[in-house]
Amino acid sequence: MHGAAGGVGSMAVQIAVARGATVLGAYAADRAEFLRGLDATPVGDDEQVTERVRTIVPGGIDAVFDTVGRGMLARATAAGHDVTRYASTVDITDPRTRPVFARLVPADLHAVTELAARGHLLPHVGAVLPLSEAADAHRLAATRHGKGRIVLRIGA
Repeated sequence: MHGAAGGVGSMAVQIAVARGATVLGAYAADRAEFLRGLDATPVGDDEQVTERVRTIVPGGIDAVFDTVGRGMLARATAAGHDVTRYASTVDITDPRTRPVFARLVPADLHAVTELAARGHLLPHVGAVLPLSEAADAHRLAATRHGKGRIVLRIGA
């Protein structure tokens, strides 16, 4: 999992683990602490991924889920893994990539709701702002440097 400690990645890690997957999580160095709170094996930041994955799983990996882009499929291949299942939310130009798009599937939404209700799906909240500061929240989101989700609080 590339981008495992980000917003989309951290949710994907938690869902995958709940479904029985063993997850190796690659993350930006400044998000390492949050990834350790998930049930994933941290493999290091994006620069360390290739060598660490080779060491942890010498026989290869089954799949890659990428929320980062920037050549992650090439890095997985460079690690000596014949990745037959590669999904990305950001890098869909490579013909080996299966694009991931959101779609409304009631059964899936119910399953995610159940995970959350049982405490197995915990979002990382980085900032809580009153609705009156929605413009500031939008500017913060646009910088892409925040850690965690931005929540707008309605009411007192």
